[in-house]
Amino acid sequence: TFKPLVLKSGNQLRPAAPPDFAKDMQELKTFKQNFKTASLAYYWAARTGFDIWTELANQKIFEYRLDKSTPACVTIYTMLHVAIHDASIAIMDAKYAYWGIRPFQYDTTYQPLVSTPPFPGYPSGHATASSVAATVLQYFFPADAAFFQRNAQECADSRAYAGIHFRTDNETGLEFGKKIGTYIIDNWSKR
Repeated sequence: TFKPLVLKSGNQLRPAAPPDFAKDMQELKTFKQNFKTASLAYYWAARTGFDIWTELANQKIFEYRLDKSTPACVTIYTMLHVAIHDASIAIMDAKYAYWGIRPFQYDTTYQPLVSTPPFPGYPSGHATASSVAATVLQYFFPADAAFFQRNAQECADSRAYAGIHFRTDNETGLEFGKKIGTYIIDNWSKR
């Protein structure tokens, strides 16, 4: 029931329904955890994407010496946070439209590394929001596009490392987030 600020509705860009997760489940069950993957799983699980992406915006604003430009800072922070706001609405719309099952529900013998959130899995909220943030930030800092995309991919991968999302949840989230972020950028002045 929440109203997006730039998107026309929460279901405007909703992804297609999820497939059967048999292949994804097999991948999770055969995945070999190591220190790096566990560290990434805990890192992205312990903090919100909102915090991490705001810190990355802070870093780039400082690196590009925009911290003394109030209009630049306001524009960057506002577009980033409006995009994450609208993405949050779109994410929950899709999650509750499809009621995507979580790995531990698909196979009750499977034990995730971190606690599974108490809402549907498809698409991954972290992957979607990170892709939205990466898309918006690379609009302002195009020379750092690869840096932002790597962070969004790392976030998406971390959710599978944590055992709380299927690869499909994450891949769909990355695509979904890019669509939302692009829409926000393209329609910002029309709001």
